[in-house]
Amino acid sequence: ALILPFILMGVNFVYVAIHRSLNASFYPMSFIRFILCFLVLVIPTTLMGGTLPVISKALTNRINKLGWTVGMLYSVNTFGAVVGCFFAGFMLIRTLGMQTTTFIACGINILIAIIIIFVLARKVSAINNDDLEITKTSETPQESLDLPKNAGKIALWVFGISGFCALAYEVLWTRILVMFLGSTAYAFATMLSSFLLGIAIGSIIFAKVSDKRKELFITLGIIQIIIALSAILLIPVYGKLYDIGLRFQDKGWLTFVLSKYALSFLVMIVPTIFMGATFPLVSKIYTNSLGELGKKIGNVYSINTVGSIFGSLLSGFVFIPLIGVQRSIMLMAFFNILAGIIVIVSDMNYWRSKDNSRAFGMRLAYISIAIVAFILASIITDTGQPLTKYTAVFKGPGEQNKLLFYKEGIDTSVTVVEDPEGVRRVFVDTNQAAEDSRWDLPSHNLLAHIPLLLHPNPKNSLVIGFGMGVTSWAVSRYGVAVDAVEISPGIVEANKFFTKINHNVLSDPLVKLNIDDGRSYTLTTNQKYDMISTGIIHPLVSTNSAGFYTKDFYELCKKRLTDTGIMCQWVPLHRLPEDQYKMIIRTFKASFPHTSLWYKYTPDFIILIGTPNELTIDLKKFIEKTQQPAIKADLASVNMDDPYSILDSFMMDEKQIDAYVGEGPIHTDNHPLMEFFGPQPTVTTLKNLDGMSKFRTTILPYLTNIGTSAEFNQLKDRLQQYFDGTQYLIMGQLYYITGDFDTSMKRLLAGSYINPNDANIKWMINHVQRLMGISEETLKARIDTNEKDADAHEKLGTLYQNQGKLDKAIEEFKKAIAINPNSLIAHSSLAYIYEGQNKIPEAIEEFKELIRIQPNVAQIHVGLGLLYDKQGMFKEAIASMRKGKELDPKSPVASINIGIIYQKQGMLKESIAEFEELTKSQPNTAAFHGFLGNLYREVGNYDKAETSLRKAQQLDPSIGLEPNFMASLAMIYLGKGNYVEAEKEINKAINLDPNNNNYKAILEEIKSKKK
Repeated sequence: ALILPFILMGVNFVYVAIHRSLNASFYPMSFIRFILCFLVLVIPTTLMGGTLPVISKALTNRINKLGWTVGMLYSVNTFGAVVGCFFAGFMLIRTLGMQTTTFIACGINILIAIIIIFVLARKVSAINNDDLEITKTSETPQESLDLPKNAGKIALWVFGISGFCALAYEVLWTRILVMFLGSTAYAFATMLSSFLLGIAIGSIIFAKVSDKRKELFITLGIIQIIIALSAILLIPVYGKLYDIGLRFQDKGWLTFVLSKYALSFLVMIVPTIFMGATFPLVSKIYTNSLGELGKKIGNVYSINTVGSIFGSLLSGFVFIPLIGVQRSIMLMAFFNILAGIIVIVSDMNYWRSKDNSRAFGMRLAYISIAIVAFILASIITDTGQPLTKYTAVFKGPGEQNKLLFYKEGIDTSVTVVEDPEGVRRVFVDTNQAAEDSRWDLPSHNLLAHIPLLLHPNPKNSLVIGFGMGVTSWAVSRYGVAVDAVEISPGIVEANKFFTKINHNVLSDPLVKLNIDDGRSYTLTTNQKYDMISTGIIHPLVSTNSAGFYTKDFYELCKKRLTDTGIMCQWVPLHRLPEDQYKMIIRTFKASFPHTSLWYKYTPDFIILIGTPNELTIDLKKFIEKTQQPAIKADLASVNMDDPYSILDSFMMDEKQIDAYVGEGPIHTDNHPLMEFFGPQPTVTTLKNLDGMSKFRTTILPYLTNIGTSAEFNQLKDRLQQYFDGTQYLIMGQLYYITGDFDTSMKRLLAGSYINPNDANIKWMINHVQRLMGISEETLKARIDTNEKDADAHEKLGTLYQNQGKLDKAIEEFKKAIAINPNSLIAHSSLAYIYEGQNKIPEAIEEFKELIRIQPNVAQIHVGLGLLYDKQGMFKEAIASMRKGKELDPKSPVASINIGIIYQKQGMLKESIAEFEELTKSQPNTAAFHGFLGNLYREVGNYDKAETSLRKAQQLDPSIGLEPNFMASLAMIYLGKGNYVEAEKEINKAINLDPNNNNYKAILEEIKSKKK
């Protein structure tokens, strides 16, 4: 165990070499993995298996106490396994990590060895030597027990069958229980320790019985029958677990976990107790004398273990895929019944040879009852219903779901359902993996688009988690080859229900599907990729899924990326406590220092992008890509075909990410913290989104190849419009999450007013309206009932507005105002529509109405000022702006616009005064210093101009990389008479933007002045 990490390194090397040389399919590679695991574990597990025979030999000194001694030792050993499983699964690995937990176990082994070798060995040896002298001629079990001639051999083989069935049951029960307990590390620790606890209890109970009862052989047969019948009769019980567990869901984390443990233990208690009973019974039947005790116990233990190995293998790899979980349980029960009948028939023959008709008749009755009970139990419990019918998939909101597909595979069960609205969802066990709704599609679609739009020239990609096939389809739109990896054949088979959205992508020659574990494939492939995308796998769904969020996995992916390769990771906002959410981002950034965070699409997930160098985006190439017909059409399916909306989904750069996540733990294979979530809330989207929204920043500094200074200013204004609109979108999403749809709608409408071009905001408005029960039909019905329903007119107007039916929208808003002249929604919506139609006077009148209704809202005065500015009414514009500034002196918006209006009017002194005030109130805003520098330059104050520009560059170094900044410096140096520096700066600007005629004119002026 101590050298296991080094052994695993060697095994990894061998496994990779075998995989690359054979390039075999899933099943052969699974067999190879089994062989390699066996070779790694054979020595320690053989020694573990050897402890029981050795201890039994050392401590058993009377043959008539053999059952008690061996059964007690087996029980104590299993109780120890329960404790080890519980503490490792619930405490040690979480707090100390895998390696330290292993070292603790090793330390305990070494301590035990020291105690035995130096303290107990001589005492036990002396005691046993004395007792052996007394018991050498003692009776054997055959002399005191009523046993057939070959009872020992039959019992041994029955115990092998029992071991086969026992481990098969454990695999099968685990597959059932994950439907109700989940598949986290806690769930597996719960299930395994519950299983072992039942065996330990059964062994200690029957250890006493085996020494007192003479008819052990018939007891062994009856026990096999009881195991079989109890296993079958448990099947309908599992269908009740969901409803029982639901009662404990809101009782606190500890109560919830303990209730799961109790449920797991109670449903397995009967069969596992009787499984535990078999070991002392078989040991007593099979062992002839103390002299052969060690060998005999070793034989018993080993054949049971061999049976267990084959039981677990065949149940998972053969029985479940062929006949399903429930019928596999029935098959195991049949084997148990068969084993029990074999024992009873052998015992019948024994009693018939002794002419004991009563004993013979009783055994015949046992067989008859067993057969009839088995047949009846099988008929009653075989409902033919898939397991998911009894889970959350078809409970509560899922009651109306229509089952389209169900497949039980090697490691998971896959279900596809369709709800009454026609939305199709795919579940892995009971965890929703994906759905074909607009809500979920961006999380699959944009996992491809964002990284491929950022990559300069992608050729190939790796998509881990094929899912519905949407990500692979999106990748293929770029003409990029796709290696898609999916561990579940059931998911691939279910793909036929999602061809509407994946366009039968598996028929695309660019797409190659690999049935394999994502980590295994990434480890073994020698291919390098331009893009690796991982998702959509929630880290808390199972222990396996958490492995795709470790630093070890990210480092593995890093090795599989080309020099220009981009890593893309989906991260959920839901069901992920904030500390663990931040830990995922922190872990990703530890492997990919140049990480950016992208968010906007739905309040459900983010995308992390890891680039090899600091992020830079060639704007013109970016836009060109988005406008390619195949790419544009796919982006339009999720309302993201606007390139500026995609750019606006950039939320944090690497600096902001560091500020947001702070210092903290990293998720690793050795310390898999994600697998051990503690008593924290499961409703986490609100806190995660609210927390990170405060760190949102613009993408502007990372854009290159923008164009002329006029184009730069135009881009800056456009991105600011998107940024501001999205800020309201996020506020609307936050209120949406709380269930406050009314406030959410107000924020979303404000965002749509600021940025009417954002289709994503419009979709969110429609989504909230639908949840509020707002549709054209329902609203018209309300108006038919009550023509004076202003709220219905407002909502119908908003509906038409979002649908682009502006004339109808205006009509409805006017009706709302006629009923309620103080309707903020109607007046603000009309103002927005009129402005969009360039009917500025009408928009101004609506803003005046808004001021009449709410005279002390700064934003309304500023908005009116912007409209006056558009209309050329500069005096009125400044007056409105000043009123807005008076109402909200902390907001820079009014001062910025006042300064810009003064500049446009040539009133540079007044403009400078505004921006000087801004740089004093907000000294760390680079844009203010930059604007002020250009104003100083225009009035000929070149020293102050250079100082201000250098201050802006100091605050935001990316500004210094812009050609406009270089051109401004050139003009300042020109004004100072420093022609050498002026020429140097303008040449740098021309190199970045060679088609800019303004830059060329400045260069000519510098050259003429130099002459």
